[in-house]
Amino acid sequence: MSDFKERVYEEVAELNEKTGRLINFMHGEVYAGLDAVDQGLLMVQIRAMHAYSDVLHERIDRFEAE
Repeated sequence: MSDFKERVYEEVAELNEKTGRLINFMHGEVYAGLDAVDQGLLMVQIRAMHAYSDVLHERIDRFEAE
């Protein structure tokens, strides 16, 4: 596998880990205690992370179709 493809696989794995940690944080007491603006910004962040993950998965699907 080429280096750039391997980096995409690593990137998606790291992003999945970070996304999981953020989701866990958002289900906790600290998140519940944040003001509405900060909660909203974290919601925007998690949506952006999901969109980024979708793009990386699309790229992986294209790699695997080659």
